Amino acid sequence: MLARASIAVAVLLAVHPVPTVAQTLDRDERDCQQAIATAARQFEAAKLDALVDCNVKTITGGACDTAKRDDKIARTADRLGNALDRGCRGVTLETLGFPGACADATGAPFSTSDLRTCVFDTVEAQVDQALAIEFPAVGPQPKDVAKCQATIGRRGERFLQGKLRARARCADARRARRPARARLRRPPSRHHPPPLHGSQEGA
Repeated sequence: MLARASIAVAVLLAVHPVPTVAQTLDRDERDCQQAIATAARQFEAAKLDALVDCNVKTITGGACDTAKRDDKIARTADRLGNALDRGCRGVTLETLGFPGACADATGAPFSTSDLRTCVFDTVEAQVDQALAIEFPAVGPQPKDVAKCQATIGRRGERFLQGKLRARARCADARRARRPARARLRRPPSRHHPPPLHGSQEGA
């Protein structure tokens, strides 16, 4: 079951909502990509951690404060959403490949509000799917079953978060190697070639 959960988590990572584009991006656009990746990764980690903690308490016979859990998730989403707004302010998101697979209920242009909705809705769907595999039944379990179930949940969480960190490091490295848009120098006019050094006049 652990192997099955780990494979499913790996598949979910492949559809992370950060587009890749072939064209060269300027600094603001690269900063926006960084903000998107960071917000998605941190929200996914925070939501997964909160839900796994709650599920482990439940299956081991404890009590989960769902109101406190949901408030923590909502505050994290709000904080990271604000960071996303700041990081992508003034950027034409279509340049980064959006809306792409995102739903765009408001129509063009694709706004930072649309982006926030897309990123967090996608992350939540990924986390919910992973938890459905790791915790097929959420409720008090016999001690040995609860121990096994908790191990699956914790290891699946660590696997996912490790993959997220690795992908983030890889994306950062790619962005660091990507040059900014360069200003093109105007070639000298063929009608007025540049003067030659060491003029031969008067020889």
